[in-house]
Amino acid sequence: MKLTVKKCAAAALAVTMCAQFAACGKDSIYSAEIDGVQVPAGVYIYYLQTAYYDAQDKAGENTSSTDTVADAAAAQTEATTTTADMFYAQSIEGKSVKDWIIDTATDYCRTQVAVEKKFDEYGLALTDEEEQEAELYCSQMWDYGGSYFEELGIGESSYRSIYMNNEKRAKLFDLIYSAGGERAVSDDELKAHMAENFALINYIDIELKDGEGNLLKSDGKAQRMEMAQGYVDRYNAGEDFDALNREYQSFYSSLKAEAAAQAATENAPAETEADAGGDAMFDFTEETVAQNNGRPAADENGEETSVEDTTAEETAAEETTAVAEETSAPEETSVSEETGDVTTPAVTEAPAEETAVTAQETAADGDITLDTADATSYTSNLTAIEKDGTTPNAQIVNEAFNNMAIGDCKILESEDGEHIYVVVKLDILEDESYFEASRESLLHDMRDDDFDALIDTWKESQTVIRNEAAVKRYDPQKMFKS
Repeated sequence: MKLTVKKCAAAALAVTMCAQFAACGKDSIYSAEIDGVQVPAGVYIYYLQTAYYDAQDKAGENTSSTDTVADAAAAQTEATTTTADMFYAQSIEGKSVKDWIIDTATDYCRTQVAVEKKFDEYGLALTDEEEQEAELYCSQMWDYGGSYFEELGIGESSYRSIYMNNEKRAKLFDLIYSAGGERAVSDDELKAHMAENFALINYIDIELKDGEGNLLKSDGKAQRMEMAQGYVDRYNAGEDFDALNREYQSFYSSLKAEAAAQAATENAPAETEADAGGDAMFDFTEETVAQNNGRPAADENGEETSVEDTTAEETAAEETTAVAEETSAPEETSVSEETGDVTTPAVTEAPAEETAVTAQETAADGDITLDTADATSYTSNLTAIEKDGTTPNAQIVNEAFNNMAIGDCKILESEDGEHIYVVVKLDILEDESYFEASRESLLHDMRDDDFDALIDTWKESQTVIRNEAAVKRYDPQKMFKS
């Protein structure tokens, strides 16, 4: 879901309490009055659910694996104790889980009011296009999941106000930290951050398996390692890395195709004598031999006919007929409408599919022929990776950031022994397009925490009067039990 709220790191700040309200009806239609703004109950409920999920994360951080096992065992032995009971029995940052959820939800409401107020102070406004896009998104989202929110008590207007507030928050961030802003981050700072936390790699993923998917034994593995070293040497000698990767992908695709063709041949049904065009006229089974008193069949004159004589006679007859048909059949001719020339057609060649040579047939002596299909299905592994990420896998990321300089080309064997990776580290700043495409995400990566702290300073002077009627009515321990 696009609608998200940045989690606060600190506990909710203390709020000014007001007189008690009746916990029913119109007295609970708003959750708090913040700087004179009444926050609708639907907005509070949305943030209450967000805080509930935050609390689950916090509780997970505070619970050791041993405690988790012990809690699970206790839940099984005590029928009256539920998982929800155990969750709410914990404490977070010195508060009960329930109180922490309520305070955190209230703080989210305070953040929303602070953003709205500061947005107006800076004289900002959403463009007509931004307004229309936001309205369209909210409308579509409500058609998709509106019933879920309504069951919780969140109305469409509350949902829309939260979404629009996030759009305003994003505009405030850009105004403050982009070029010309009061806390602007320079391109040099952004590029330094990118070079430290991101890298550009390309890699060849060499399978340590045969065409059928079986793990290679020592000799086969050694051959693939030799292949990998060859790619490293050729790259260092100036060959294009993607061309090397294409070559490997073609090689392995051919192995798999050859294995599949072999399997298909082995699994094909055996050819019978009849399928092969065998002559079924003479039947020398025990039954027919007995019917003829142990003798071959007789011809129409009552004389016994041998297989050799019959076959020879039939062959001669067939050859005579074929010659007669060949000499008597006139050749087809055509007459040109323009010149009147008579043309005798040439001998028709076999269809292309019958004469085409397959990749497997041209792969003799280890020479692999890359056909058009292989060329069009090639996929480059050029990838931008993050220092704390796991793509394409943690092993490659760790090696690229800790043990490789730009331009290095190395061989890594996967921990599971099923792959060899030929990895090259490239300069992510060499191509300006990577930087431009990442500018916004880099800025947020560098300044999101700073922006949260800035918003906290905006909230310091707020006057908050919490509606205890709403707080009592929307009890998270009753609303969120799963």
